Amino acid sequence: HAEDMECYGYTFAFGGKRLYYSGDSSNIPNEVLTQLLDGNIDVVFQDTSLTENEHHCPLTVLEASVPSIYRHKVIAMHLPDHESIDAIQAKGFRVVHP
Repeated sequence: HAEDMECYGYTFAFGGKRLYYSGDSSNIPNEVLTQLLDGNIDVVFQDTSLTENEHHCPLTVLEASVPSIYRHKVIAMHLPDHESIDAIQAKGFRVVHP
């Protein structure tokens, strides 16, 4: 979470699926979101937060960006606690479990 360090997401294919891994980014890039909605990306792993910050994508941004019918394809990760997990799942997103 260094302010002077750029973060990079990766798109790759594995087991016949196309995946996007966010890499500590605070949003989903437009081209990734478009590919998700078009069916060209099967799963998005996104660093997520309940609060507004510069390091992880706020849940409010995910809600505004991803229509409810696609939320099962977004897996939130890098979560601080179980309250976050419950809030994120209540919105229709999946979560990475340790």
